[in-house]
Amino acid sequence: MRYLLIVSVPALLLLCQCKSKDKPNVNLGLGQKILVCNEGNFGWGNADFDVINTSNQIQQTATFKTINKQALGDVLQSATVWENSIFLIVNNSGKIVEIDKNSYQIVNQFTGFGSPRYILPINNRLALVTDLYASVIYIFNRNTGHFQKLPIGAPCEKMALVNNIVALGSAKNKVYFFDINKLQIADSLQLFGSASQVLAHQGNFYSLVDNRIICKIEPGMYIPLYDTNSKSTFLHFQYHTASNQWVLHNSNTLYTLQSGSFIPKYQAQNIYNFSISPQGDIAISDSKNYVQAGQLHILNVQFQHQKSYSVGIIPGESIWIP
Repeated sequence: MRYLLIVSVPALLLLCQCKSKDKPNVNLGLGQKILVCNEGNFGWGNADFDVINTSNQIQQTATFKTINKQALGDVLQSATVWENSIFLIVNNSGKIVEIDKNSYQIVNQFTGFGSPRYILPINNRLALVTDLYASVIYIFNRNTGHFQKLPIGAPCEKMALVNNIVALGSAKNKVYFFDINKLQIADSLQLFGSASQVLAHQGNFYSLVDNRIICKIEPGMYIPLYDTNSKSTFLHFQYHTASNQWVLHNSNTLYTLQSGSFIPKYQAQNIYNFSISPQGDIAISDSKNYVQAGQLHILNVQFQHQKSYSVGIIPGESIWIP
């Protein structure tokens, strides 16, 4: 008995140590956090995300694999906070992964989608999901995991919600309007160019039509507001509420639109996307050469560079976590 007791105590201590090591530390401290979607190389299955606390500059790299001990999938297209969860849209794996907003641990996985792109919650149980190739939108129920396919005239991309209407952008020169009460398409608007990105600002919809003209849009009409008057097209746009101006970017420069003029604010090797925090800080995803690790550049509300972080491969969308 004495011999068995001597052996079992170290074994028990070793087991405890292993369990302690297996539980990753995800405590990034208090402060503003940003999650950056690293798409990874197409077909390689190496998508993941980093989480950065911009207040204390603590970073967790490859967060999903670190926490959940498994690969996320192929091409992390986007992420959306929905109540206490974050929904990760894994495009080339045809699935949506729900994780806890604080621990980043898997809550659920939903499969059966074609090539999902973006998700937009419309109430506490339903969301719309767009698809890269299929001319449908998915009405997704997070409680059951089931979804309904709703045929639409073209594949859609980004969406925005104002009151009871969702505007869905499309590269096929149209914007569709979805009624969240009737759960059906209510109208569509023909445009003069691609309108993949739609956003909501002060109760109105806007789109960067043909990647060069900012238009205010609504069912039945559009109003061109700003023409870049440039052969160089822009990739994304957002409104910077803190400075009351539009922000756009092309492949290597972030601009603000001031009194009809485009003012360069920051340059990087390969700007893939950007996001703006509620306080007005800017995060710029720099995908470099699409093979090596990318960078996330943080600017303050005055567009002054604060810090750059090394992140995963092909950083794209980023979201600020409240």
